[in-house]
Amino acid sequence: MPEHSKEVKQLKRNVGPKEFLQNCKAFRDSIQEILVSIGFHVDSSKPQGLIYSGRDKDYKIIVRVKHRTKKNLGFDDPERLKSMIDTYYSGHEGFIVTDCRFSSNCEKVAKTMMINLCKEGMFKELVLNRFNARN
Repeated sequence: MPEHSKEVKQLKRNVGPKEFLQNCKAFRDSIQEILVSIGFHVDSSKPQGLIYSGRDKDYKIIVRVKHRTKKNLGFDDPERLKSMIDTYYSGHEGFIVTDCRFSSNCEKVAKTMMINLCKEGMFKELVLNRFNARN
């Protein structure tokens, strides 16, 4: 592992609750900015960590933003998002964006439930590819 990565991990572990919440908000805001930059309209009045967005009337997405400092995302994250989509946002596509890793169980469950998983740096490309595939 490069020395820089070790330093970043150490910094993440040493932040307090206030700094962690600020980092979460900054991470969520950066994902919203990406969506706006590619033509999506963003409704940020949803619960913290959830972004409801649409580029046109036929393509709407629900994005769950997960900022973590220590552990991988588990299988329950795609299950919760799928349940929310089925209950409140039928027909919408789901994405989970994170700055950490996905567990193998998370990846299996997401694939079964057709939830898109991606790291922050790949989000814009994935959304554009999914949008273009539908049109």
